[in-house]
Amino acid sequence: YALNHKNEVIVFRDKQLTENTVNQSSTESTHTTISLTSVKENIQQAKNVKEILHAGLHAICKQLEAGQGAVYLLKDAEGKRILELETGYALTIGESTVIAYAVGEGLIGQAAASAKTLYLDDVPEGYIKIISGLGSASARFLLITAIKQNDRVLGVMEIASFTPLNENQRKFVEESAQLVADKMAGK
Repeated sequence: YALNHKNEVIVFRDKQLTENTVNQSSTESTHTTISLTSVKENIQQAKNVKEILHAGLHAICKQLEAGQGAVYLLKDAEGKRILELETGYALTIGESTVIAYAVGEGLIGQAAASAKTLYLDDVPEGYIKIISGLGSASARFLLITAIKQNDRVLGVMEIASFTPLNENQRKFVEESAQLVADKMAGK
């Protein structure tokens, strides 16, 4: 039976390899189009911290074709350092909703505590729900990076994606976060 159907298996395997090659080449071409210039131009027009964060996050998410994004600002509340949601990209929460994490709490708090980038490449199905008017889907990749100025954490940026983020894209987000921090320090 296997010998009679061997050609079918080979055709399927060849087709699968071709699809993987096409996906890889399209992914590589996407990676070459990211540019810090777009982020710089977007945040340059911002007049205050909220506008800087909003413009920077939107420029980053659009270039990465990310499903969602969020920025949390580090604030002092009753003697405790907390990270409070400041702005988002395609979030499914209301404007009056307050989301906050203590430094060290959850992934957002951990990114602030360590001042390092966290990348999760196998987020469980349903963990992050991205909703549009036509349906919903789960992002499978999550990048969380600290927004810092001279080793002082100002906030945390979180990006959810349907596709893996390669090393260049992760570096792009880190460098963009640095641009945002530099612009915030000037305000």
